[in-house]
Amino acid sequence: MKLITTFAGLQLLGPSYRWQTSLYADREPTADGVVGNVYLRGQGDPKLVPEEMAKLVAEARRAGVTTIAGDVVLDRSYFQSGLDNGGTIDGETHRAYNVAPDALLYSFKTLSFTLTPDAATQTVGVSVMPPLAQLRLDNRLALTNGRCGDWRAGATPTLSPQTDGTVVASFDGNYSADCGEQVLNYAALSHDDFIGGGFIAQWLAAGGTFARPPAIRTGRVPRPAFRLTRHYGMPLADIVRDTNKYSNNVMARQLFLTIGAEIDRGGPASTARSAAVIRRWLSHQGLDMPGLMLDNGSGLSRQERISAYDLARLLQQALASEAAPIFVSSLPVLGVDGTLRNRLTRSSAAGHGYLKTGTLADVRAIAGYVDAVDGRRYIVVSLINHPNAAQAQQAHDALLEWVYRGVPTH
Repeated sequence: MKLITTFAGLQLLGPSYRWQTSLYADREPTADGVVGNVYLRGQGDPKLVPEEMAKLVAEARRAGVTTIAGDVVLDRSYFQSGLDNGGTIDGETHRAYNVAPDALLYSFKTLSFTLTPDAATQTVGVSVMPPLAQLRLDNRLALTNGRCGDWRAGATPTLSPQTDGTVVASFDGNYSADCGEQVLNYAALSHDDFIGGGFIAQWLAAGGTFARPPAIRTGRVPRPAFRLTRHYGMPLADIVRDTNKYSNNVMARQLFLTIGAEIDRGGPASTARSAAVIRRWLSHQGLDMPGLMLDNGSGLSRQERISAYDLARLLQQALASEAAPIFVSSLPVLGVDGTLRNRLTRSSAAGHGYLKTGTLADVRAIAGYVDAVDGRRYIVVSLINHPNAAQAQQAHDALLEWVYRGVPTH
């Protein structure tokens, strides 16, 4: 399903399209650089990460702002609220793949804790990204010997909000030196906590100050307001690459919603508007697909579906389009990178397949292109829906090797 979303994005928005995130103030900065409330308005940037937030803050500082005397107000009105209604496909609310889209998505709303054993000091170091102003670490991990085993069982933090507004991430358990350095991704806190805490942390790191501890609240940019800066994120071509190479669900969902908002301007972005826009786009290309079901654009859904035949038609159309070089290069390369980096690494087919994988409980899928030894490029689509689909990798690998050797034409 990400193939539909990313190809549609490249054609409808263009590979150079960039998301905007703007910072406003109630009024122009005073002579000594003071503003009241600041308003952060998002338009769904899928990759507003600390490096990009630092650029936005630096741009605001160059605009002459030194001190924020009011609140940090978050304007996320570009996206419809309640897109997920708090639900997930499998109930795993703390898994990064289940993060819901948001007009002010920051750092994928996921904390990345790095655990590093130090044999010399007999301690386990813990660091976290992104930096959030309200987040504190309480590390009581004990370094042990023995086999690593399930290191996550003792290394998953407990997050506890405090009365002073801080949030403490507590680690309390054993961690084996045999585990080496590990990274634990943990989707916790709210979108408000992430973008608000991330902005405040970057503001302070850049030398900015607050006249008082700011409240973080949701609201809209008032009229009139003074725009301090408008930050442009990474180009869509880069976003498409990250989305497909690593099968990033929330990035695909951000793009899916953006397509509807940009092409059909009539209110906040919604999945229904995006689905209608993409269906019209497919129809204009002669790709009517009566059996196509679009839900959130990422495939992380029990409603989304497409036939193998229709997906092959889409791949054929993509290959004939001006977006082909960017689209094909965004796909994982067999045995080389992305979600296919560990597949068929010792096969002669390695390096000759550009394919998107798809995985759910009871579902395994693969779709893309294989450059065969006969000099032809073949489109390959295989969708397996079965309670035993988890065992399908061997069959898919055999299919890819067979195609690579050259499909018989007689």
